[in-house]
Amino acid sequence: MNNIKKYIHWIINEIRYHQYLYHELNEPILPDIEYDRMLKKLKNIKDQYPEFFTDNTPINNVGYIPSGLLKKVKHQNPMLSLENIFSKKDYYLFQSKIKKKLGCIENIIYCCELKIDGLAINLLYKFGKLIRASTRGNGIIGEDVTENVHYISNIPLKLLGNHIPEYIEIRGEIFMMHKDFESLNKNIIRKNKGKIFSNPRNAASGSLRQLNPLITAKRKLNFFPHGIGGFSKTFNLPCSYYDCLVKMKEWGFIINKQTKLVNSDKDIFDYYQKMQDQRSNLKFDIDGIVIKINSIKIQNKLGSNNYAPNWAIAYKFPAQEKLTTLKNIDFQVGRTGVITPVAKLKPVMISGVKIKNANLYNINEIKRLNLHIGDTVVVRRSGDVIPKIINVIIKKRLKNSKKVIFPIQCPGCQSKLVRYKDEVNIRCLSGFSCIYQLKKFLIHFVSYDAMNIQGIGINIINQLVDNKYLKTVLDFYSLNKDMLMKLNNFQEKSALKLLYSIKNSRKVFLSNFIYALGIRDVGKINSKNLAIRYKKLDFFLKSDFNSLNQIDGIGMNIAKNILDFLSQEKNIFFIKKLSKKLKILSVQEKKEDFYYKNIFNNKNIVFTGRLVNFKRKELERRFISLGARIYNFVSKKIHYLIIGEKVGSKFNQAKLLNVKILDENKLIKIFKKN
Repeated sequence: MNNIKKYIHWIINEIRYHQYLYHELNEPILPDIEYDRMLKKLKNIKDQYPEFFTDNTPINNVGYIPSGLLKKVKHQNPMLSLENIFSKKDYYLFQSKIKKKLGCIENIIYCCELKIDGLAINLLYKFGKLIRASTRGNGIIGEDVTENVHYISNIPLKLLGNHIPEYIEIRGEIFMMHKDFESLNKNIIRKNKGKIFSNPRNAASGSLRQLNPLITAKRKLNFFPHGIGGFSKTFNLPCSYYDCLVKMKEWGFIINKQTKLVNSDKDIFDYYQKMQDQRSNLKFDIDGIVIKINSIKIQNKLGSNNYAPNWAIAYKFPAQEKLTTLKNIDFQVGRTGVITPVAKLKPVMISGVKIKNANLYNINEIKRLNLHIGDTVVVRRSGDVIPKIINVIIKKRLKNSKKVIFPIQCPGCQSKLVRYKDEVNIRCLSGFSCIYQLKKFLIHFVSYDAMNIQGIGINIINQLVDNKYLKTVLDFYSLNKDMLMKLNNFQEKSALKLLYSIKNSRKVFLSNFIYALGIRDVGKINSKNLAIRYKKLDFFLKSDFNSLNQIDGIGMNIAKNILDFLSQEKNIFFIKKLSKKLKILSVQEKKEDFYYKNIFNNKNIVFTGRLVNFKRKELERRFISLGARIYNFVSKKIHYLIIGEKVGSKFNQAKLLNVKILDENKLIKIFKKN
């Protein structure tokens, strides 16, 4: 029993320590999933040994008692938290408890909304005027942040419309958009002043709880309401939670558009899955959904405990963050000379995917994290985004750990690395004399969207360069069977096949040729738009800033990169020498394409879903030959969305923006009309 008592004492103190880091310092060192596990473990122990627990334990309390310099405020009505669930089994348990208390009422209507990963706030209005704003704190006592909240643009200082209560508490979530979070950290790094934030939630909390409101004013915070606290007796509260949101919208608040009424378990699970799928595409962080009984009458009947209401639950998404160990850093040299640090991790499973590497982007990220080899780190994987190290658990740092030092010489050619004043990237400027850059460029040159030389990969490129058969891309057209047969595992059949593919690459569209040049920041879509604009290589080589600036997707920076590339004599010499070995085709109009030309000429097109009747690359090329432009993202500028099977979020965006949608059947009919 003494061991159990000691363990309970330890885990309670550990949880309180992490609550302090999270709520008070905005510097959590544990992923949410690890913290949730500790709480769940404590609850299980309490169920087994209730005699060792008092009411003053973390599982009975909300948040953390504020100890900062801000003025403390006692809430008129307690600000509760939410119980968490993590599976369908947990959901059915939650629902069975409700039905047991209500006597098995059928067809309960629920309201589902996003669980924003932000900071809970209470807004007190008297006669429609905002008189006080306070953080949740421990649910009873919070911090007065009224002056700071005045600088959050989507929190009305005065309620709009009629039927405004004598007093009312509006509760919701303060959060920060991804783009504003990234901008904030960039400014901190650029000025070398202040603390770098590990995630948008910490940035929002730190920005709101400033002693100087002018600092808050410079940081873009947002607010979504998610409930009503206390209100005057003369006010007729709407009968449902959803109607309360509608009322708040009338008063001037912005309501989250993803909020939805549902009346079945299937609808709830579908909503959960849909939001989980869209999570990585949202402009702000969420970590689950919130399920609330819509009827205010039923909410009041169910009541709440000391910690959370009995009529609502947070259904959290699977962990996107886990702890692992940093084994090493690999500094990779890119095609344009940029040095990219890549973290080598002890493998860990996140959302069903084994994570071994994480992108560290640049030197500023290494400085922000203060990385040491052997560190215990928090790794996040969001959707299909490359895994990222969020922060380091300093408490677990080993005594013999070594700080990560960014190299001063290129790992490939040992030349001195350079960093320009207006860039965060560090570069090797050796160009193709750096073997790493040469190999990366050659891989780019042979790729499908460039010269489309098939049957050649990184292994063959490495051998060709190491054997000095390839010193520039011009050497591709001097390769012969004898050279190829000297490579490892290369047979006569594969050698002849590769030579045939190289021969076919001599006939290439201008768009592919431009892309193959590897001009900095000029991707395949920009290359296609450049080819449509200039039509011939000679015209492209004579391009100027004014003509470039008129092309969609070509801004000042990309235009500068193009002109810098074309201003170098060695590049022009290389292009002209290469072009003599090739037949470069401009975008040509065929007579049989005249009907489609009228439809797709000068139109912007986006694809989504898996195509069954067409090969996507070939279809893209066909549209480009008809004068269309291909984009990756849906916007008001897009004319057509081409859809296949299993469409993504682009489909919903297109419907909202009234973009014309063409499925494969419609496309086939259009092509058959001629």
